[in-house]
Amino acid sequence: NFDDVIKWWVQHADRILILFDPNKLDISDEFRSVIEELKTHQSKVRVVLNKADEVEPQKLMRVYGALMWSLGKVIETPEVTRVYIGSFWDQPMQHAETEELLQAEMRDLMADLRAEHFKLGYGKPASAAETAYTYETNEKTRQRVVAEATRARASRSPASPPPDVSHGRYDAAAEGGAATPREQPR
Repeated sequence: NFDDVIKWWVQHADRILILFDPNKLDISDEFRSVIEELKTHQSKVRVVLNKADEVEPQKLMRVYGALMWSLGKVIETPEVTRVYIGSFWDQPMQHAETEELLQAEMRDLMADLRAEHFKLGYGKPASAAETAYTYETNEKTRQRVVAEATRARASRSPASPPPDVSHGRYDAAAEGGAATPREQPR
């Protein structure tokens, strides 16, 4: 279930980055449901307008405003959401006029991520108690996943073989049977 997977990741993540492209600011219904799931964990969320160097400075102001407006309709908080603006790739900036702003914004985001990293204790070795708790939690999770997979396999009838995930077709060779010719994806 997609919602359950999102809930699990939200609960276990230290930071959640929501990335927007300046050329695709629309928030789909599925994306809206993900953002709504984050409401109870707003302190973990960071919003990033990536690829901002692709946009001319005047258009960047309009893009930023449109993003803030869209987010305001989905994220209902009394404070305005902080949106970091940057261009996270290893190429030179395309518009020199915004380079200083984008560099400052990217430094702010990285400083925020580093501060959280050390606040959570990742910069120091874990205590024996923390290590034991982490191992125990991971082992319980592993056992639960294995049990669910085993139940799913047991509930599958031989008349309804599992689909091949990559093309939605059954592949007998993957299940240990004879290989069958496969259609090419369209």
